[in-house]
Amino acid sequence: LTIEAGKFKPAELIQVKNALPEGAEFHFTVSWSNITLSDDVTELELTGMKGAVTRDDLEAIITLCPNIKHIDNSAKRYPSNADMIELIEKYPDVKFEWMVSFGKGHYCATNATTFSTMNPPSSGKELTSAKLELLKYIPNLKALDLGHNDLTTLDFLQYVPDLELLIIGQNHVKD
Repeated sequence: LTIEAGKFKPAELIQVKNALPEGAEFHFTVSWSNITLSDDVTELELTGMKGAVTRDDLEAIITLCPNIKHIDNSAKRYPSNADMIELIEKYPDVKFEWMVSFGKGHYCATNATTFSTMNPPSSGKELTSAKLELLKYIPNLKALDLGHNDLTTLDFLQYVPDLELLIIGQNHVKD
């Protein structure tokens, strides 16, 4: 079965595929929320699509596209960190890019080279050292501004080996 030029969600394509007799070939090229999705895709850019991408959408895409190696969802705030971490562990051969949430409106794309909380001196200092373990998913950071937060340790530095600039003024880090 070949489907071309239709508008289908990944979950709908899974239903079609599952309804086929065993051994049947299934090929598709469809439109989904402003992007073209095809069974032979190896890389998928989701940053320009309309609406949110769910974990179920990503799992369906991986199931439908056996050659996929890279999914860029770095402009979207969903799925959650927990969902993305589970996907990374479940599909180690797929490189995922997504927007890591540190809470309280602090987001950073996993492909970023710079990140700043942009907290003014009078901010609520929401970011703690424990939340910064998520930096391990943003390995290419070169510059990091964490000033005016509630940091107590620099343990997070192990996750950013290429860091060249660190701003940590107005925190609670001690020698």
